[in-house]
Amino acid sequence: MRSFLLACVLLLVGQAAAALTDEAESAYLRGDYEQAMKLALPEAEAGDAAALHMVGVMYWRGQGVKREDAEALKWFERAAKLNDVHALTDLANLHYLGEGTAKDYKKAFDLFTRAAKLGGESAQLSLGRLYESGKGTTKDLLLARYWMERADALQADRTLMSRPLGAGAIGKLPEGCTPKTPPTHAMAARGLNAVSGTLQFRVDTEGRIRGVVVKQISVEAIEPAAVAWFSMALRSERCVLPTSVRGGRVEVPFFFNLI
Repeated sequence: MRSFLLACVLLLVGQAAAALTDEAESAYLRGDYEQAMKLALPEAEAGDAAALHMVGVMYWRGQGVKREDAEALKWFERAAKLNDVHALTDLANLHYLGEGTAKDYKKAFDLFTRAAKLGGESAQLSLGRLYESGKGTTKDLLLARYWMERADALQADRTLMSRPLGAGAIGKLPEGCTPKTPPTHAMAARGLNAVSGTLQFRVDTEGRIRGVVVKQISVEAIEPAAVAWFSMALRSERCVLPTSVRGGRVEVPFFFNLI
């Protein structure tokens, strides 16, 4: 688990470094960590969130300085107070791993949640895994799928070529790609007879589904259940989409009715 989390740190640092001076960013990316620390530290002390995160990462990874997890924790905490998504994610990682502080899955869950809601891809994936395992929260496989799909959507946007958003719009999904039943339990629990919205996902060039999300829905509380239901259907072997939508995003309206 730690190797996965640290691999994500490299991505986060690269994203955060864009907010620093060109000199600090260049020094970090070329591996001159002592120079990067020298340049980033004054900005961090002045309260720059990206610099605070970078300094924390260098203490956590022992880059340019002796590794000190407790010191990394302090810098991440300062940046997290500024709602820096990368710092929130790495602070959650420290609490999850018990590095620089006592292991605390509940604290990690709360921090991953904050970062996930701010759009952090790594945080969304980690949050999904916590819901899947029940660490730090109540086990919930619907919410696990929901957050993992959101993370996958962000990853797909970074790694796949995109057509214009409407290029893959289709009127309805093939029969094998739709849920066999509506999310009955979630709807009944809220006294709902009908829910409508617009589904969005990407199809790679080999026909694989990526990032099932709800773009719009009439009842927001049903969103996680709707995503999970469509995710299971779209990713099943019985789902075959037309080749015309490969390599782009797909949007399709949906309607759940309990009557």
